[in-house]
Amino acid sequence: KKQKIKVVKVIIYGSRVSGKAHEYSDIDIAIISPDFGKDRYEEGVRLFEIASKIDPLIEPVPISVESYKNDTWVPLIYEIRTKGIELKAA
Repeated sequence: KKQKIKVVKVIIYGSRVSGKAHEYSDIDIAIISPDFGKDRYEEGVRLFEIASKIDPLIEPVPISVESYKNDTWVPLIYEIRTKGIELKAA
């Protein structure tokens, strides 16, 4: 059974945003969802399975809405919030 993920934000960050990427650099993507925050490992596996079907370079990171809003002291979340670029649906 397929389960849908309610996505609030999708943010690209890392070397692709900073201009330091090379041909085989991964594509760092943060997925912000109220469905995340229960089991980070399982959530990551689920996102990786989806992302690998699109592009093997995509490195998705699941982040709960609460963590994105409140855990600004966490270096990864700080980088995503301050240097990331939010992707909008076409």
